[in-house]
Amino acid sequence: MTLNSSLTGAGYTNSSMIEGSHTALITCNNTAGNYSSDSINFSTNFLQLTLTSPLTTQMTNITDFNVSANENMSWCGLSLDGSANLTMTLNSSLTGAGYTNSSMIEGSHTALITCNNTYGSYISLSVAFSTAVTVCANLTRENAVYTLYNNLSTTGDCFVISANNITLNLNGYTIDGDDSGSDQGITANGCNYTFIRNGTITDFRHAIYLTYSSNNLVDNMVIDSNSYGTLLESSLNNVFANSSFTNSTSNEVWLTLSSTNNTFLNVSYTISKESVSGSLIRKWYYRAYVNDTLGDAVSNANVTAYNRTGDYNFNLTTNVSGWTSQTEIIDYVNTGSRSYYSPYTIFAINSSYQIINHNYNATYNKNNLKDMFSLDNITLQVTINSPTATTYTTSSILFNATLNENGTCLFSVDSGATNYTISTSDNLNFNYTKSLGDGSYTAKFYCNDTFGNRNDTSNVSFSVDTYISSVTSSSNGGLPTYTINEESLSDGYTRSLGENWKLNFNVNNKSHELKVESIDDEGKTTLIIISSEKQEKLMSVGEEWKINLDNESYYDFYVKLNNITSNRASLTLKSINELIETGNEEGNIDVNGDAGKQIINGKTESFFGKYRILVLAILIIGIIALAFMVLKIRRMRIDRIIQRDLRYFKLR
Repeated sequence: MTLNSSLTGAGYTNSSMIEGSHTALITCNNTAGNYSSDSINFSTNFLQLTLTSPLTTQMTNITDFNVSANENMSWCGLSLDGSANLTMTLNSSLTGAGYTNSSMIEGSHTALITCNNTYGSYISLSVAFSTAVTVCANLTRENAVYTLYNNLSTTGDCFVISANNITLNLNGYTIDGDDSGSDQGITANGCNYTFIRNGTITDFRHAIYLTYSSNNLVDNMVIDSNSYGTLLESSLNNVFANSSFTNSTSNEVWLTLSSTNNTFLNVSYTISKESVSGSLIRKWYYRAYVNDTLGDAVSNANVTAYNRTGDYNFNLTTNVSGWTSQTEIIDYVNTGSRSYYSPYTIFAINSSYQIINHNYNATYNKNNLKDMFSLDNITLQVTINSPTATTYTTSSILFNATLNENGTCLFSVDSGATNYTISTSDNLNFNYTKSLGDGSYTAKFYCNDTFGNRNDTSNVSFSVDTYISSVTSSSNGGLPTYTINEESLSDGYTRSLGENWKLNFNVNNKSHELKVESIDDEGKTTLIIISSEKQEKLMSVGEEWKINLDNESYYDFYVKLNNITSNRASLTLKSINELIETGNEEGNIDVNGDAGKQIINGKTESFFGKYRILVLAILIIGIIALAFMVLKIRRMRIDRIIQRDLRYFKLR
């Protein structure tokens, strides 16, 4: 070793040391000849590292960690934010290593990279960086998530998406244009499966501009004060959800060049600023809740919706809490003109309850996450208080019904051809007064409860007969007794009466009673009893009976049996005044008066005049019999001539 000038130090330089571990032993002596030695263990390391990535700011959640070395390496490890080492992948020349983290969270991070060479020498380096988007940029990394970390203002386009499956999270921040009329907030050309979310875009020409881009999702965005809210050109199957478009100077939603099957779900905008060339489907969120009239949740209820044309839309089932899952309901489809799907008819069905349904307007309701159904476990009962099954002698009829639960009622007296709404003050009791002409009626009540359940089975049959002054039943064992006024009787009156039914009437200011004693429906006969002084007659259908009620010389009451149907005898009754010939009650021939004459209705008539039809019939029968005998005699003569001629030809 070379001593220095003062002889107090010595040195040696080796210019060809190899890397590795070494031991150096140095021995020196002084001028007196005394020796001393010392040794040291050391190693030589020539490895140097250079960081390639990450930079101090990363734009995406995907971060690449890369280093290069000046010589071959045998291993590299990455410790991220103090975590255990992750082994990095060496390249083929062993002079570089890399690792990609695809799930970096936004924020500040520290990476420590440690490598060793083939000689076992180690070296480390560290870098501090953050993952965030802080400037407008061209987003080029496929499958990457870009997260904005501050508001941005720009005089040109802000974000240009240039790869598939990119997520741009505005993270609640705003990107603001300069109202120049030519810039775009976010644009994508030929890119699919883009996800744009959580932010505000304002003051651009087009807030979101998609061309030839499909299957993209825009969610939770506020699009305000742009020239155009969104423009889609030749873009299919895109979904805009949970967003609002406001204060656009031109269209807020603009679809051109056959951009089809694009859905706007829970998106608000001015409908007059919607322009579509292609197809747009507008939807809202829907969920139902089902309980019963006691307020208890109903599980396993099917909630099924049909649109205005009767087409099925969806079916949901309630859980144990009475709730369905959330679904989507179509408001309209715009293919150049709008086709609305409302009103829907939505049913709630559970086998333990009556079916209930109601109309639903998606345009009016928009989002509805609690469409209420209360299933009714009470059967609607209708009690008809008036009219009753009787004959009314007045034309003014009260129609009154009572329900066992709140509802509404109509009634009809002509099998539903005309229905009348019945007024109510408490939704339980219903009253309506209507004037009816004489005749038979069946009043049918059509009632609904507040849940839509119907009862159309309640009815009552009755009749109106204003010619009758009164009808009673208590004095006749519950059977009706009618009272006819004299005016009605003088005009002639027809009524069907059952067995033991009675009818009171006055003739010449005297009271009388007619009773149907019995009816033979098969033999078509009826036994009629007239009193005050009892007279009776067994009448056949079509038979007439003139009656002297007061022992005067005139018939004063007339009865005709028109027909017998369903054990009811139809009688025509009339007061009359016809002279009775002495000894000729009930139309018998007067043998003590003028021969061949009869008194009828107070007039005389010859015997031949009365029986001329019978005489003519006998004459005609005699003529026919005489002609028949002449023809028979003539035929017998002809037969004898023919027999003679035959015998003659036989002899020849």
